Amino acid sequence: MRSPLELVGAHPWQRAVFTTYSLSLSFFESAVLDQLVRAGARSALILADVDGVRGALSEQGARRAGKEYDIEPVKVPTGVFHAKVTALVGEGECHVLVGSGNLTFGGWGGNFELFEHVHSASAADAIRDTSDFFDGLAEGVRARHGAQSECRDLAAVLRQTVDGVRGDGRLRLFHNLRRSILDQISELTADLGGATRLVAASPFWDGATAINSLCDSLKVDRVHVHAHPSGVVRGSFGSNWPAVSPKGTVVPVCVDGFNLSGDRRLSHAKAIEIICRKGRLIISGSANATRAALGDGGNVETSIVRIEKTRSAGWTFKPAYPLEQLDALDDDTEEEETIGILRATLEEDTLYGQILQPRLQGSAAAFLITSEGSRRLGKVQLDDASRFTVVATGLEVQILQGNRFTLGIENEQGRAEGFISFAAFTEISKRSGALASRLFAMLAGTETPADVAAVMSWIYDNPNVLNRNLFGSHAAAGTKSQADDETIPVNLLGSSLDPTQPSQSAGNKNSQGSWKRFVDAFLASLRERRGPFQGQIANPLGDDKDDEDEDGGTREPARETDPWIKRSMATFYKVFGALLTNGNTQRFFWVAFDLAQYVCRRLEPEPTEVSSWLSTLIRMYDEDVVDVERRDTIAAAILLLHADDASDDGARVARLRLLRMKVAIQGACPDMAAVDGFRAALRAGADFDKQWERVRAIRTMPEQVQEFLKAVEKNSPSSGYPDLPLNRDEWPTLARALEEVESREDFMVVPRGTRACPHCSYDLPREQIGNLRSKAVATAKNCCGLVLVCAEV
Repeated sequence: MRSPLELVGAHPWQRAVFTTYSLSLSFFESAVLDQLVRAGARSALILADVDGVRGALSEQGARRAGKEYDIEPVKVPTGVFHAKVTALVGEGECHVLVGSGNLTFGGWGGNFELFEHVHSASAADAIRDTSDFFDGLAEGVRARHGAQSECRDLAAVLRQTVDGVRGDGRLRLFHNLRRSILDQISELTADLGGATRLVAASPFWDGATAINSLCDSLKVDRVHVHAHPSGVVRGSFGSNWPAVSPKGTVVPVCVDGFNLSGDRRLSHAKAIEIICRKGRLIISGSANATRAALGDGGNVETSIVRIEKTRSAGWTFKPAYPLEQLDALDDDTEEEETIGILRATLEEDTLYGQILQPRLQGSAAAFLITSEGSRRLGKVQLDDASRFTVVATGLEVQILQGNRFTLGIENEQGRAEGFISFAAFTEISKRSGALASRLFAMLAGTETPADVAAVMSWIYDNPNVLNRNLFGSHAAAGTKSQADDETIPVNLLGSSLDPTQPSQSAGNKNSQGSWKRFVDAFLASLRERRGPFQGQIANPLGDDKDDEDEDGGTREPARETDPWIKRSMATFYKVFGALLTNGNTQRFFWVAFDLAQYVCRRLEPEPTEVSSWLSTLIRMYDEDVVDVERRDTIAAAILLLHADDASDDGARVARLRLLRMKVAIQGACPDMAAVDGFRAALRAGADFDKQWERVRAIRTMPEQVQEFLKAVEKNSPSSGYPDLPLNRDEWPTLARALEEVESREDFMVVPRGTRACPHCSYDLPREQIGNLRSKAVATAKNCCGLVLVCAEV
């Protein structure tokens, strides 16, 4: 079979669920999640024992928990949550791994482990059994957690994949949520005529208890126990070798299939073979040869059972010496207070949660924990079920930006900590599909050029995903049908872990609001001051001849531009044009602006391209897209565009554009940091304070026309229109109007967009239309010769 990691990365799974006892989030994020993301998987959930979650809390390098995947702690009051199941669901099919390996580096790579791989097309019975296991978890009778709805949904999906498929009875999954594994094994053994031989391999035993139960239940007088040549890993409970059993003789053997080369110890794999009169059973999975695993009311375990209904020779083995019996490791450290475990879900600005272990009640203090320390949130009131709510204003944005937080609750009764699940991720994943991880990388500033190329393509194909006015009306990439675009409820993750109790959570929050806040955070990330990618990479061909010069010395390897940067740039051109079409400018102007500046910072385009983008943005900016909060930004962009033009005409054009944007020119110079990306790409080193003073001092032609009209009204010439006399064709008429009242009928004030003579209705010559726009004066030369002046800015 494929390795577990190969299977995880083999398909764009719609959902992936993992159960484990021990947990390493650094392993999961670097190996498993990476494979899921690369394959285009949609969502991932980890169900882990509270001890495993406790160990994972200290992994500061794990930063994607609660966002790109969820962790749900599971408390088993009678033991531990020891099941190791991986369920991968695709379109109409599923794959399930059941084994001995925890979700850790050792469990999925370093240890000697056993995994069984079952598929919906060939193991329908085992898939139905797996569905029953997750249904049992949803019932919450033996295991307390907050993922009832997720388990119930997964169970339903697993059943659908084998709906109408007949099983052959050769593969089954046993779990002990309703009946002990031992009882189920005994029934199967009886169906096959009873046991004639029993062989067991297990790293952990509990004295004679498990041996007694096995031998007694299967009616055998001996059990062959694998004595691993290199020994076993010493554990923190049980022993490495079974004690002498009064009901069955322990016969040490070395099973050929387990006798690996080298000195690799039997660290975790466990398996049982039962030869029957009418067949054979092989049981493997999470259950050790202990009463807690095989009997009633102990751990939660899962095992795959292979059923052969014909006589078989079975495993081969050789005689061996029993292992030197080693008891469990002693904990010599001073006893410390054990930190409890909680679960919490962030919905908007409120955290909803419950402490799983221990049960705390009454008033308590809540605090956020980071690698730098803790921050107090305030007081919380814990109810009888240890549930709580606490306001955490601004936390959602900080999580979106990639910050890692865990939550702590403490009072005089004890202390508990846990991960924070980000409820809005459901909506974000639904709308962005497999692209969610790339979007989160951009928010956190850890994106690669490949991420940028993918996000640019996504925006080009789905521009309305960033339209804050239409959040609920456009299907995102990867959705299957229009029905999939309907708003889906956010799971009631803040509800009681007891499914019979009412929820304390606010429950079904507005999912469109979640997406809106995500878009705001995404657009804000584009405005962050990030440096360029390392755009040059070593020659990927690695030609040796390029490493030496003609004199035999070494030289710098040939380098070329990262191809993903080229792809990102090519896609940005399309995105930029699409966002600034006539129909889109009002909605997407600032998206285009921020994307362009992001590209300037990260991809280092040519200055000529940047100047063109900036010119287009300023030309497209008008009253319909005015954003009062960002008016200073567009003012800085106008100054930057005209920074290299030291002429009076350049200053006038800049001032005219600023006036049309209703910028307060008499104020201070705009903050040029708002356009630092454009500025760096243009390599602009102008003195913007001096440029601003020139813009403040000069007057545009419409402003001079306004002063001229005031002078006419007062019958008093002034110096407020020094450039009007430069218009030789029109100035004589205008000068007479200053002195002769009757001459004032020879000119007319017209709107800025005038294209025809207001008296005769004849079109103005193209040259005169241009003069009216640029000089604020023109002449109706095609008809009556009327002088036209424009006072509109």
